[in-house]
Amino acid sequence: MSAYDGLYRMIAYLYTHGNSFALLDFDRKGNLAGIYPLSPLGMEICTTGAANYSTLTANTICKFSFSNGCVAAFPYSQLIHLRRFYVSGFLGEDNLVLEPVINLAQAENDGITASLQTAGNVRGILKFEQLINQSELKKIKDGFIRDYLSTVNNPAGVIALDGRASYQPLNGQSVILDAEQSAAIRQKIYSYFGIAEKIVNGSCTDDEFLAFYESVIEPLAIQLSSEFTTKLFTATEIEHGNSIIFEGSRMIFASNSVKINMLRELLPLGLLTINEARNVLNLPPVPDGERRLQSLNYIDTEHANEYQMAK
Repeated sequence: MSAYDGLYRMIAYLYTHGNSFALLDFDRKGNLAGIYPLSPLGMEICTTGAANYSTLTANTICKFSFSNGCVAAFPYSQLIHLRRFYVSGFLGEDNLVLEPVINLAQAENDGITASLQTAGNVRGILKFEQLINQSELKKIKDGFIRDYLSTVNNPAGVIALDGRASYQPLNGQSVILDAEQSAAIRQKIYSYFGIAEKIVNGSCTDDEFLAFYESVIEPLAIQLSSEFTTKLFTATEIEHGNSIIFEGSRMIFASNSVKINMLRELLPLGLLTINEARNVLNLPPVPDGERRLQSLNYIDTEHANEYQMAK
């Protein structure tokens, strides 16, 4: 799979289970050969020595069971492990706390479906004033349904009965939440995942998207960067500055008006090169684009006095 699909799968599993694992596959020379996201049905923590869940040790083993019946065990040091709601212990918390809200939302959908299914049905009691045997009773009931409860045979919707029987309709009504109650249920689910409704339906403003980026996307990027760096490099390599960094330029997702306003403010200060400005606008670099342009309206503070005194 592509890098996008691999990361998508890891994050999707993280949000549905509270934990996500990816296997680091090394070749015989110790070089990284592949990264495989895992989708296990269950995971058991095992140790080959003294258990120590507070630190990463070579003794920590994770035993996974998969949907195809296979079972595999890997050293924890060979696994990328992402966690949500990491309070204590070894694993992040699952989504059981959200289950009551999910059940309520499901009940609302079921109620709407049931209401639509029963809206066109007429239910009632056909009561006879005298004793009738079962076979005759069923025959009269079927004839009543055929003649009076069918819009084809009874388009006028009028029922005619003699003194032997009476019909009492039963109008059951399903309980359906109003728009405000439905919105409150959805808001609880959105709040749990830290996502606003406008993010989901794509109607967010630039400021709302930046807030989403900083509160949801950026923490995931920090966690990915830290975990990949810890698992792919030794302590000595990390001390020498080696690291894996996940990042996404916020300006890529900004509107053109925001980009233009930013360039209008920053280019005169000489803070951006021509190619950096073109990159903000999703344009390719040009050969002489490493130059910086600066407005003559600005002056170095060290030379301000000389400039003012015309020296």
